[in-house]
Amino acid sequence: MHVKRSAFELETVPSNPSFHVWSIAMQLFSSPAEILAWAEQDGVDLSMLRARLQFTPTERLQRHQATLALVEALRNAKRKASRAPGRAIADRPL
Repeated sequence: MHVKRSAFELETVPSNPSFHVWSIAMQLFSSPAEILAWAEQDGVDLSMLRARLQFTPTERLQRHQATLALVEALRNAKRKASRAPGRAIADRPL
């Protein structure tokens, strides 16, 4: 395995704060497989990543859209609840 280098030893240090993390990782490691091996060795559970990558890009987008719709519905429900005058949330019927 390639020896990890610190960020201070990179050949190029990006001047823009919105630099791409992947380019830095590729300077620290010689291959994507090494990045994953290092992450796994460091205790990162990659099982969810691998499971999600089994879906097609279209399926991943559909799942994202469904989750986004749920988050928006929850936000709207919270806004409506906070606008109701003088009633505690616990007093509201389900």
